[in-house]
Amino acid sequence: MKGEETLCSVITNESARVLDLKPGMEAYAFFKASSVIVGKDLHNAKVSARNVLCGKVSRVVHGPVNAEVTVDLPGGNVLTAIVTEGARIASSWRMATMSALSSRRPA
Repeated sequence: MKGEETLCSVITNESARVLDLKPGMEAYAFFKASSVIVGKDLHNAKVSARNVLCGKVSRVVHGPVNAEVTVDLPGGNVLTAIVTEGARIASSWRMATMSALSSRRPA
């Protein structure tokens, strides 16, 4: 990722062995977020998610049921999430600083 943002993932020892992963070698990680939580004013929140990315909302595209929220991260990365219109309205979201938390779903 650009800038100082990092994402953390867990893989099994077997996967690391099969891929023959070694420190310093080039590797690719694909993140498919099965759950992205978007909120505001979370700087002091105590959350269990490791991957907390703070940025600024740059775009909101409204639909009849959902809104697509785009968050620009400080390092130049962009995160886009879908939220329900009900949640967006209840939170009174504006173009403001927000946090995007990505979390893993239990297997």
